[in-house]
Amino acid sequence: MVTVAVPPQYSSQTCSCCGHLVKTSLSTRPHLCQCGTVLDRDPNATIKILELG
Repeated sequence: MVTVAVPPQYSSQTCSCCGHLVKTSLSTRPHLCQCGTVLDRDPNATIKILELG
C-alpha cells in the first residue's frame, strides 16, 4: 500500500464532477455546483482527495 499526502485546502469547495471552485463558508453543508452536482461537502471532499491521491 502506498500513502500519498494530499493537501486538503479547498477539497470541499472544488466540485468533484467538473472541478469548478464553489466558495462557501464551513457552516454551509451542501455542495451545490453550477454543473448540477449536489452533494454534502464531506463526500465531495472525499472524492476530490481520492482523485488527487
